[in-house]
Amino acid sequence: MARSTPTRAAFPRTTTRVVCSTDFTIGVRLTSLREMSAPRFANMGLRLMTSNTTHPGASTPLPEGGKFLRFPDMRLRKAVPEDALCLSVLAMQVFLDTYATEGIRPEIAREVLSSYSQAVFAKAISAEESRITVAERNGHLIGFAQVTFSANHSLAPAGAQAELLRLYVQESFTGAKVGTALLAEAESIACLEGATVLWLTPWVHNQRALAFYSRRGYTDFGLTYFTFEGESHENRVLAKSLAVPNAA
Repeated sequence: MARSTPTRAAFPRTTTRVVCSTDFTIGVRLTSLREMSAPRFANMGLRLMTSNTTHPGASTPLPEGGKFLRFPDMRLRKAVPEDALCLSVLAMQVFLDTYATEGIRPEIAREVLSSYSQAVFAKAISAEESRITVAERNGHLIGFAQVTFSANHSLAPAGAQAELLRLYVQESFTGAKVGTALLAEAESIACLEGATVLWLTPWVHNQRALAFYSRRGYTDFGLTYFTFEGESHENRVLAKSLAVPNAA
């Protein structure tokens, strides 16, 4: 699969800035999903899930009295190797539920099995250039966000870039602010790793994802394409400027 990056378009004069803060412990990892037009792919998905289990990874409870009281027992934590299997199945479920609404065809089946395998997630968990944050509740994974550091896109604003590769939440947990928590953690992690820009490429027809990111300060910087199995699908390049503490 390949992603093309067309000639840089004129950027809006202003971009939203977010201050990097370690106080916001609800980690965020924007999963820029490979979405597809129903039934095709695109690059951003939204699905929510929860779970609180004892894992080798440090677990972060959501702050009591905050926005997430619908699932007060939900925890966010860094993914560990033991999560690879469940991450694989969760990603396949969310992807297919969201984008394979007209059924399964060979191109979709091959893309899902190759891009969301247990081996792919095991490699991502161990990679220094990426970070996966999982949301869990009662021992079950309900969502995750994956950020890739030093990932550049020509249409995103200049600066130290990071990509929100995926942000997936199981459908039964959407609307419960799980995606919001994961995104905030992703931004915080990217910032702490030195990024000044976080970008993603959601599918052009994924109106729910586009609206979600727009409400959270992401700006549309133009058209790009997601390509698999010889098919190219229109995505939008969304980005948000991050700022270190005390930065102007």
